Amino acid sequence: MVAIRYVLMLLCIVLPIVLAFKHGITLPRKKYWIITTFILVTSVLIFTILPPISGNFSDARRLSKTEDFKDVDVSFIVSEIVYGENEVIISAIPSEIFHFSHKKNLEKNKYTIISPKDNGVYSINVNDKVVSTLNYIKESNSYKLKKIISINPLLEYPFIEALQHRIKNLNLHVPLHWTSFIAYLVSLIFSIRYLKHNRLEDDIVASSAIKIGLIFTILGTVTGMIWAKFNWGAYWNWDPRQTTILVIMLIYFAYFGLRNSLDSFEKKAKLSAVYSIISFIAVPVLMFIIPRLLPSLHPGGKDDGTTGPVISTQADMVDSSLAFIFYLSIAAFLFIYFWYLSIEIRQKMLENKLREQNV
Repeated sequence: MVAIRYVLMLLCIVLPIVLAFKHGITLPRKKYWIITTFILVTSVLIFTILPPISGNFSDARRLSKTEDFKDVDVSFIVSEIVYGENEVIISAIPSEIFHFSHKKNLEKNKYTIISPKDNGVYSINVNDKVVSTLNYIKESNSYKLKKIISINPLLEYPFIEALQHRIKNLNLHVPLHWTSFIAYLVSLIFSIRYLKHNRLEDDIVASSAIKIGLIFTILGTVTGMIWAKFNWGAYWNWDPRQTTILVIMLIYFAYFGLRNSLDSFEKKAKLSAVYSIISFIAVPVLMFIIPRLLPSLHPGGKDDGTTGPVISTQADMVDSSLAFIFYLSIAAFLFIYFWYLSIEIRQKMLENKLREQNV
């Protein structure tokens, strides 16, 4: 299973890059690229928003001890659901029946659990999976089933107590940063090509790649700050992961400071290419290595004992549904990046032509 995950992840990363270079980075995107991008983006949005996050009765009880009136999506397996006038009976196996009753003065689809049993959550033979929203009532030490979300859902997110619904941010935060890494890699490649061939086009590609890479880095940082606020209590904590990303942004902001300080095009292009090459050496160190060597609030730090949920070799670190959506998201952002890059490059080339004509 882990091997399949790695293959899918590599496919979602490598395929957009190969297609972009094969087609030509400086050329307009073909119709298939535009259609694929819209399909991927739409799919990621749907698969991020719609699938429920589900735990079990034990998750709900554990969470209710720390947070009052907390809604928890709950999964349990049933063989039969019978809807009565004032009662819903969910049969798990012949010897296990959960009764959910509702009164006329309660809102429709709000059911109070009369007899939940822990062993019913874990020992039931699978027929259908019911995903519901469960609300803990502290005063009566009871649980209220707000509604049944889905029966046997195609996809569902795992319930992680520390993240809960915020786990869906994984589909934005991490792919944005990974896309920025690819952007800086593209800049490295074309900076080397410029020093080798001394072509204007290569300098334009290199500078455009960094510009868009910075945009993706900023967006990734913003989504990370939102996550940090809810998980760590503050938008900015000077965590090693946050700090190293900030250093990367400062490095590439300085790249444009260097370009704008020089008037000679040839000097600007050569110094920028050299700076881009040297800068990229720091990117994998700052993005992937240093945060894993230092204690961190972020997953994958020294104290965490893992490489983080995305690239971990532990099969249970990322739920299969979450992994599937995450890999789609990586592909979607890469398709967006190369589309945006081609537009930026052609715009700069057109500006240069107009400038030459006016000279």
